Amino acid sequence: MKIEDILSTESQRKGLMLVRDRLFWQAWEYSAFLFVNHFRPYHVHHKHFLKVGQDLVWLGFPKCVLPDLEKEAKTQGC
Repeated sequence: MKIEDILSTESQRKGLMLVRDRLFWQAWEYSAFLFVNHFRPYHVHHKHFLKVGQDLVWLGFPKCVLPDLEKEAKTQGC
């Protein structure tokens, strides 16, 4: 998914959205904020993207972690 598409989807703020990047899942901007506040304190990265002309934040985790996060989300009622 291109960075422009991610920003467009994140601007709608309809909850936590994960983006697949090969063997990893990523949460960008608002989704990263929700992820860190509701699930786990992952390290959040920060970078300026010239293509969109702004600073963005994101976090990532391997796809093998997703089943545990899904169980955690269900127990929290998400």
